[in-house]
Amino acid sequence: RQFFLNDPAYHDMADRMGVPYLQRTLSIQLTEHILKCLPELKRELQARHRDLAKEVSEYRTSAMVEGSGFDTKALVVLTHELQEDFDAAIKGTNLKDSDLKTLTGGARIATIFKYRFPSELAKVDLQDKDMRNHLVLAIKNIRGFRAGIFTPDEAFEYIVQMQIAKFEEPVLTCVDMVVTELKKIIHEVTNKLKRYPLLQRVIEELLTQYLKEREIATKQACTLYVHTQLSYINTTNEEFIGFANAQKSVNASEINRHITSQIIRKGFLRMHTNAKLFQAKEYFFVLSTDSLSWFSDSDEREKKYMLQLENLKLRDTDSGFMAKRSQFALYNTEGRNVYKEHRMLELSAENKEDMENWKEAFSRAGIFSERGQRVEASTTSADASSGDPHMERQVETISILVASYMKIVAKMTRDFIPKTIVCNVVQELRKYISRELLANLYAIPNSKSLLQESAEERQRREAKIAEFEAVKSALNIIENFHINTRQLSTTIVTTSTATTNFSNITMNNHFEQSSNSSKNLVDTSFGVNSNRFTTPNPLSPSYINGSKTPPLSIVAQRPLPPVPPR
Repeated sequence: RQFFLNDPAYHDMADRMGVPYLQRTLSIQLTEHILKCLPELKRELQARHRDLAKEVSEYRTSAMVEGSGFDTKALVVLTHELQEDFDAAIKGTNLKDSDLKTLTGGARIATIFKYRFPSELAKVDLQDKDMRNHLVLAIKNIRGFRAGIFTPDEAFEYIVQMQIAKFEEPVLTCVDMVVTELKKIIHEVTNKLKRYPLLQRVIEELLTQYLKEREIATKQACTLYVHTQLSYINTTNEEFIGFANAQKSVNASEINRHITSQIIRKGFLRMHTNAKLFQAKEYFFVLSTDSLSWFSDSDEREKKYMLQLENLKLRDTDSGFMAKRSQFALYNTEGRNVYKEHRMLELSAENKEDMENWKEAFSRAGIFSERGQRVEASTTSADASSGDPHMERQVETISILVASYMKIVAKMTRDFIPKTIVCNVVQELRKYISRELLANLYAIPNSKSLLQESAEERQRREAKIAEFEAVKSALNIIENFHINTRQLSTTIVTTSTATTNFSNITMNNHFEQSSNSSKNLVDTSFGVNSNRFTTPNPLSPSYINGSKTPPLSIVAQRPLPPVPPR
């Protein structure tokens, strides 16, 4: 320090030398770097603080002091929240961000009622090949040895009852599908009670047990509906044999079908038609409301074929004992070729779930599934109907009547069964949760043990609260740092201004004295204009090593730089 102060070449910049000035400079640079990085860090901490605030507030609200009324209030609050979550899942209210990723339970049940159940009904073979043979045998057996002139009503009723009885299986299948979805909903809403594992298990058991009881009652009601349809064949229905209305509806549906063509499903399927063994090729299929097209790849540039959907139906096919993929086939109900010279278009999906989704898409396009029909026919019935034109006309008449009446029954079934399921299962389960669940929880011996918090949940809660406090403390530190930095910057600017003025005065005095000296040790070509500052009184030079320097007393009076904060 003495060297820089006493040397005429460096004494004017002595205030910028040494460890204190280095510390101050590094401190300023570090402060600027921190100020540059703090906004992004502050935004991240504020976002995390908002995420944790709601969860921590719930923890602190629920952290009630154990005492009188604790168990009662806690059970009431938890069951009320469970009821709200169940209603939201069923009715679709109070949507959350997670509800935008997948279908809620109520939407899945609506899909069953709208697509899956009609598809199951459409699988019933109402116009199979055996029905005509059964009609012939029924007509002949009813008449006995008599030669009849008119078509017997008993044959019509007998065949209609046979077809209605086939509806019992898809009806019960619909009940099973809805109950399965309700079990998923129960598991989802009770999963929010994992903080109290014993309470979660008890509530899930109570709801599952009650759901099982309602399932049995609903299946009995659906079976009673089928038996009710079998008990009386109402041929006075206004829609029975409504040829004119049926033709109008068919024409209207055809017009609407050709107005717009909307894409229903896309995906890869493997085509087995016209393919050798183990050489089936996959294509990218596009199903719309009026056609089925397939391309070589998903880019949809090279179209291989486009198939119209008129008069097409779907059936399951035998994929063989070595096949690992589920297969189905499309065929024409009028016996025409479907694809080139082939009567059927055989396709296979990657797995069973994918195949069911494709079947559901085909049902939306108007192509319904039919079960595999038996190829073998009764030789007795075939011989009985051959060569009798009068019998053929009677069989055709009854077939038309059966088809007309079964349309009425199918329409009523599609309307009545969903209402029965919602009334007997969904609504009753909602009533049980809102009215009886809390009472059943209180009826359990030692109900206080239900509110024992799990160790994992306790650790998680403590970790969340600790993280929230840490984030809050970090935000306070950042705010205090901003305040201290503003105060420090004001002090630094004031000190720097005073130091700069003193350095300029010292430099002007030095070069003024050096110009009058015979020894010009410093080049004055880069000196500062002395007219810019007020020159102080001349200082008496001190000769150290033959050079003129300002008095040390003046330099010693200069304030030292402040120590930067750490």
